[in-house]
Amino acid sequence: MITATFRENQNTGDISFKSTGHAQSAPKGEDLICAAASAFALQATQSIRTMERQEWLEKPAVAEVKAGRCYLRIRPKPEYRVICFNMLQVVATGYQVLAETFPKHVELHSFGNA
Repeated sequence: MITATFRENQNTGDISFKSTGHAQSAPKGEDLICAAASAFALQATQSIRTMERQEWLEKPAVAEVKAGRCYLRIRPKPEYRVICFNMLQVVATGYQVLAETFPKHVELHSFGNA
């Protein structure tokens, strides 16, 4: 099962995303649920790279991406917080659709105070 977690820590201002696991809905290389989840994780990673290039973050982003695992954490500058949050919310929506469509293979824990 793929488990995706999106969190907002209102004490520190951090926004994080973590995805772990495999859908195991088809053989490796043929699993469309895993492919979709991987695409969303790559989209989130590219989004935070854009945030860094635009200098919207208070400190460098944390980005750890490998097979079956993605962990990202950002701390947006206050004036860019809403846009950064919304960029990651788009990814959360993708995972929400996967979780609703394939509940045996994807689980989502949405934004909340960490």
